[in-house]
Amino acid sequence: EVTIDQCIGGARGVKCMLWETSNLDADEGIRFRGLTIPECQAVLPTYSGKTGDGEPLLESLIWLLLTSEVPTKEQADSLTAELHARGARV
Repeated sequence: EVTIDQCIGGARGVKCMLWETSNLDADEGIRFRGLTIPECQAVLPTYSGKTGDGEPLLESLIWLLLTSEVPTKEQADSLTAELHARGARV
């Protein structure tokens, strides 16, 4: 039950947001859409184009967070191009 004082006081103690993109567990560490950091490193596209070869592209992690799907290198590259194009218009 929510009180008026809680509403006026910034919704303290009120669960009012659902956030499912990541989970921080004290024992396992952070998970992004159910994947641990080592799992992300193993499956997300990298700069070299070889999955598991280096750190994932930032855009591949953004894609995962927004869609819940592991992107292909081409999908990550298309997101990079889109973000660059939008940045050029600003």
